[in-house]
Amino acid sequence: MELGDLLERMGVDYFLRFREGGESDELELLGAWIGNGRVTGLDPDGARAIRELVEQLQDDDVRWNALKSAEKLRALGKKAIPALEQALLQGDYQTQQFAADVLVRLESKEVAPSRRFLIVMIEGMRDDIFPYGQHGDGKYHYAYLTNTRRGYDYFTSSPRAVNAAEGLLVNALDSDDPQQQLLAALILGQGGKTYLAERLASILIPHLRDNRLRSDAGCAAYALRKLGSSVRNPLHAALGSDDAQQRSLAGKILDSIQHADGKIESDVIPRRRYLQFAGWEPKNFPAYRGDPEPPPPPEKPIIYTAVKDDTLDEIARLFIISRDKLMQLNNIVTQRPLRPGEQILIPPSAL
Repeated sequence: MELGDLLERMGVDYFLRFREGGESDELELLGAWIGNGRVTGLDPDGARAIRELVEQLQDDDVRWNALKSAEKLRALGKKAIPALEQALLQGDYQTQQFAADVLVRLESKEVAPSRRFLIVMIEGMRDDIFPYGQHGDGKYHYAYLTNTRRGYDYFTSSPRAVNAAEGLLVNALDSDDPQQQLLAALILGQGGKTYLAERLASILIPHLRDNRLRSDAGCAAYALRKLGSSVRNPLHAALGSDDAQQRSLAGKILDSIQHADGKIESDVIPRRRYLQFAGWEPKNFPAYRGDPEPPPPPEKPIIYTAVKDDTLDEIARLFIISRDKLMQLNNIVTQRPLRPGEQILIPPSAL
């Protein structure tokens, strides 16, 4: 049996062939079988060149090198796929996001995506340093990448990818990142996952309100309409909203569900699958609950000043704590008389 036939029967889209890199512990990529049934060999120089391009995708202080390397990897075509898949496992966050960006442009939607690729795509839908590579220092690091739009567009245009990543997308509905949570809900809603209707409606219907996020209301309306009658009850509840836009869109979606015989009329529900990310800051999301409260400062021990004839046992009984705990807090190893004026620390929990 030919290698390609065997791997196709096993459901394998590609495999990587390595050898140990001599004195180094790194593995050297020699070649790969890619899902078109063709065995691809890489000469050592070609493999090394691809590996060096992948290394340039990492987060560093070199201007534009990641963007330029990504363009060169795209130009190499399918022969770069194995090294890019490897980078999804081994690279830093920026490397992984750039590798996924190149892969999504190279791989056919007919080829089943790897699970790691799907994980990286969904991670990229969080509110992160991109598109401009801006870190906490307020400086731009010359690594332009629209990974949020890339992930959303990829899943909304590929039902196969949505089905493959369904469990991961469901987990993202509980994300602590409101942007990732909304995008996962939009993708699953547009995919018609009616068994999640109650959870999806709880995320999407608040986005029908008038807010500072551009295009979220139209996309939410489109996803809710795709869910059909499964979201009728929460939409009816939204008719009593204090927000005029939310009332209007909820009414239009309900009217479309009732009268359109499964069709989505563009004059009733805006065909807004395509997001514009202007105003997409955490504070503008309905799910935003403000910055977390800082933890309270630790309580300081109370200081008790001993008087004549005071003992540890008497002080422990006075503050209803154990003598051992009192000795431990005050670094007293053995029981001894207390000197008048000696300061004894009392734990705040004793008060």
